[in-house]
Amino acid sequence: MNQQPDKYQQLAEDCAKLLAQNHKKVAFAESATAGFLMACFSCCKHSEVLSGGIVCYDAAIKTSLLGVDQAVIDVYTAESIPVTEGIAKGLSNLINSDYYIGITGLLKPGGSETVDKPVGTMYVTIYEKDDKLTHKYIFSGSPENIRNECLARICMLLIEKITLSVL
Repeated sequence: MNQQPDKYQQLAEDCAKLLAQNHKKVAFAESATAGFLMACFSCCKHSEVLSGGIVCYDAAIKTSLLGVDQAVIDVYTAESIPVTEGIAKGLSNLINSDYYIGITGLLKPGGSETVDKPVGTMYVTIYEKDDKLTHKYIFSGSPENIRNECLARICMLLIEKITLSVL
């Protein structure tokens, strides 16, 4: 039986189709989402738009592989705008792609959460050449819901970025 994709996978499908139509590729440096976005894009009809990526859940991967300075993590925490921008830029040194997406955040308690950075806080950077777009989101619900909402926002950001660049 052919099952319809859920709304989140459908957004990934729409995003992948637009990337393919514009001959663009995407790569991910995923911390909190731990490969979820790569998995979603790999299941799309136009999975060829996925260049690859790295799961950098552990801070040691962020520093040793993606080149984030340990001092930046010490000052801002692993779940922060400077680290998210750093992993996206660092990924561009490892993988050939058009868009590099960095994701960090807090899916559940036990990280660096504070009153200003509660569980559900997610940081997203889209790095392209020397241009970057960074957002902070605060989602609620289960870790799965937070992860799904993050996927949706990233897809919408990419769709908007691609659509505006071809006008």
